[in-house]
Amino acid sequence: MHTMKHPKQEGRCEQRTPAVCVGNPKAEEGGCIGRDIQSASSNALSAERADRRMKRRDQETASQERTKKVSRNTTTKRVVLAVGGALLMAAVFAVAAFAVDSTSFKMVRSQAARDKDCLQGASANVDIHSTPVGNQIMDVELKHAAKNTEYTLFVIQRPNDPFGVSWYQGDIATDNQGNGSERFIGIFCEEVFAFSPASVKAPQVDEQDAKKGPKFKPVHTFHLGLWFADPKEAKDAGCSGKVTPFDGDHKAGIQALSTRNFPNQKGPLGEIQ
Repeated sequence: MHTMKHPKQEGRCEQRTPAVCVGNPKAEEGGCIGRDIQSASSNALSAERADRRMKRRDQETASQERTKKVSRNTTTKRVVLAVGGALLMAAVFAVAAFAVDSTSFKMVRSQAARDKDCLQGASANVDIHSTPVGNQIMDVELKHAAKNTEYTLFVIQRPNDPFGVSWYQGDIATDNQGNGSERFIGIFCEEVFAFSPASVKAPQVDEQDAKKGPKFKPVHTFHLGLWFADPKEAKDAGCSGKVTPFDGDHKAGIQALSTRNFPNQKGPLGEIQ
């Protein structure tokens, strides 16, 4: 039995995976030369993926740069706020360092007491400190003054006669040792003053009262003066029995103590700012 052989047909390609030519294929011996479509599609897909990865990296880089910028801005703001706060606190402390909210000083024998050589050894310690709302607390402590005697305390313009504007503050009494103390609350700082914006009719309580108050501009009163409330007690203490108006009934004795140890224009109350 003979096996039949098919004659070789020229011009036909050998049986293989079909190929599609792209571009300008050139047939040679029944074959194709060029890139097939599958290869071209694969390359295009790879390029597209690479492009997307590049864009993601660019976006991530831009996002990181924005984050860094925000972080730098936040840090800068914090530094500015911290420096500003430090400068503000420094300014506050600087102002506080120059402000005076308390003082202590002595009252000494008045010129009238010295002239009569009475009240030897008498003096007063005064302590003043400010409250949170701006008032002052003034503690006055008498030592070695006339025994069992009542005194009147005035805030005055000048420590010696003539005293100028004078404001009745209160009373202090001594014990049998000649010591006494009292606390007063008010304005006892550089802002203490008196003034009369107009001359008007005044209340009449005693015969010595003025019928009409004078008009005057603000006057600061930075000194203190202490008077015998009774001229008889002043005379009993070896001082002059002269009558002065420095009491509620306007029948007081001479000045016993004062802040004449300070200049006329710079009384101790002006030290508190």
